[in-house]
Amino acid sequence: ETVAEKPTFRDAFRRRRCLIPATGFFEWETRGRRKLPWLFRVDGGEAFAFAGVWESWNGSGARLETCALLTTVPNACVGRIHDRMPVVLTEPASWEAWLHPETPAAALRPLLAGLDAARMSATRVSERVNQVRNNDVRLLEPIPPEGDEAPQLSLGI
Repeated sequence: ETVAEKPTFRDAFRRRRCLIPATGFFEWETRGRRKLPWLFRVDGGEAFAFAGVWESWNGSGARLETCALLTTVPNACVGRIHDRMPVVLTEPASWEAWLHPETPAAALRPLLAGLDAARMSATRVSERVNQVRNNDVRLLEPIPPEGDEAPQLSLGI
């Protein structure tokens, strides 16, 4: 919500916006000392884009290109697990508006709101996600619920 005002991001928000394509994202629920991963998807796994900003840095004789995903207040689906969620853009018109350098900040603010929770689902996945050496499709597989967990979270459950 503060990307337009914070000095760190203000210029990038005005001039260097980007999209990061995805089909889902992870958030972690803290339960005691455990970090339990949840996979969030939109419309059953359809592709979407995260709203981001990018920057170019010079240092140590090398140019470094970086980006940051923007976050917002979570919707009801994500809010059960985490206190923030990425800004998710699902429509080509919103992608075009986000990327167009002439789109005024006031027109971009509605895009920074959380996605409707009814369009999202959350599935508990293996704690293998917590280890960077694991990088295979099994990371996306649902696992049986523990205790009072619902196997699928959505606004309708």
